[in-house]
Amino acid sequence: MEAIIYYAKVNIVFAVLFSVYVSTMRKETGFHTRRSWLLALPFLALTIPFLQVPALSALDMPAIELPAMTVNPSVDPDQQSTLFERMVLLHLIVTAFLLLALIIRVERTLRALRSGTGEAGSFFGHVHVPLGLPSTDHATILAHEHVHVREKHTFDVLLYEVLSAFCWSVPLWRIALREVRLVHELIADRHVHTLHADYPGLLLAHGLRTSTATIQHTFSNSTLKTRITMLYNERSPRRTLYKLLLALPAILIAFGLVSWRMTPPSAPSSDAIVYTGADTPAEFPGGSTALMKHLAAHIRYPEKAITDGVEGTVYVSFNILASGTVSKVMLKRGVRADIDAEAIRVVAELPNWKPATSNGKAVNSEMVLPIAFALTGK
Repeated sequence: MEAIIYYAKVNIVFAVLFSVYVSTMRKETGFHTRRSWLLALPFLALTIPFLQVPALSALDMPAIELPAMTVNPSVDPDQQSTLFERMVLLHLIVTAFLLLALIIRVERTLRALRSGTGEAGSFFGHVHVPLGLPSTDHATILAHEHVHVREKHTFDVLLYEVLSAFCWSVPLWRIALREVRLVHELIADRHVHTLHADYPGLLLAHGLRTSTATIQHTFSNSTLKTRITMLYNERSPRRTLYKLLLALPAILIAFGLVSWRMTPPSAPSSDAIVYTGADTPAEFPGGSTALMKHLAAHIRYPEKAITDGVEGTVYVSFNILASGTVSKVMLKRGVRADIDAEAIRVVAELPNWKPATSNGKAVNSEMVLPIAFALTGK
């Protein structure tokens, strides 16, 4: 569950910061500033979710409500596969497939550049320009590709390709990758457009020959209209630097949006997770999945309750001391005596937890565990 929460926070931060870029910088001519902001986005998205707000962490917040544990006498606990596990497995399978496809594309790119076939392009230090071009065209295109090599644009592309594979369920990463590629072309165009008497015409002449089977920087690509438009854009690059000042409030907004720890619980629900003000909440050894398996292996549905057809959810509160020990097990809301007693028994016998921490120190914390007793045959 922690992995899904972190994944969600990463993508929320990225969405906020990329939206600021699109709304403020996309038409500006400070191409290196735009590139710097695009490269900072992934690192900010990956690190901001780890940060804490000291003022909020110190608040005395309500107890954590754990995911509900369902007890069913007719189901083997070892066969209870959670939705969470399936979602993670599916995501990892798709990610592995996309990373494999990326490796294949890199191999195809290197093979094409080494064989000297295909469109003009570059990848790391490899550059290819087709033979048979007019000398001025050849020199201009060659200079264009050498800008990509000198600026190390391939590293940017690979960074976004890998992160797009891990975050494949959020298309915004692919959109940002296209923007990174566009900025690369704009940087190269600015360096070399004075080398050719009709550089826009040269772009048009090579405008429909991009191969999608590789990941190299090609001289011609689908952003042709934007590239030609930007050649005639007379805005000062300094405007982009001024707009970069908007990065700070954008970061603060993103930071606030992923500060979920202070959200208090409302009425008890079967699947809610509410975080306390501690820096890190208490955790069962192995996480929520291990807790569910432990409870499923040790709890027993009372025979009299099965005979009477009684179902319901018991809410048990307990404390996790700074030592990790479970203490002060109490019934918060029950169903009937025998079911309540079984829920309290299994919670009281839980092994030591990893305690919650605040400012790097172990602290006491309170938990609430819903245990749902259900009869499938009813």
